[in-house]
Amino acid sequence: SLESLELYSQFEIDGEFQTDFEKTGGLFLFYNDEDLEKAELLMEGHLKKGLDIRVLRGEEIKQQEPLLNPELVKGAIYSADEGRINPLTITIGLIDAAKNMGAELLIGVEVQDFIMKQNVITGVMTTKGTFFADQIVVATGAWTRELMGKLELDYKIFYNRANVMITQAVPQCLRGPTVPG
Repeated sequence: SLESLELYSQFEIDGEFQTDFEKTGGLFLFYNDEDLEKAELLMEGHLKKGLDIRVLRGEEIKQQEPLLNPELVKGAIYSADEGRINPLTITIGLIDAAKNMGAELLIGVEVQDFIMKQNVITGVMTTKGTFFADQIVVATGAWTRELMGKLELDYKIFYNRANVMITQAVPQCLRGPTVPG
């Protein structure tokens, strides 16, 4: 996560492309004392790695996210380093950067299998043909576990495939990322 923060900031500084990164701070919410105590133990390791995190309770939670109910949320871990990015501008920026370095973008192409040589992936078979490369990057997000299962590898990536519909602007209701702990 820290490396990603640095990377997104560097894209902006170098003028490569816009990320619309906004450092807002974020909350990991806990609804009972037992889970919050476990999280506090895990937090010690994160502090050693240099993360700016702390436990919030009661009104402190409401100060960070005014719309949260401190009677329901027993505590939260606040990370000052959390923030928001615009996935649309980042995706377009990364695609443009890759094209500038010689990549070709193929839309609607499904990887069906891998070509292996001495336990190394040397190519991919797709719905648009077979492609070979010195390096193969698997960047399939929610589909990674399913795809890598073809190699009998079980990446513990769990997901929730969802849809997003962009309509009209609405007033901001949360300041930063807020997820269940």
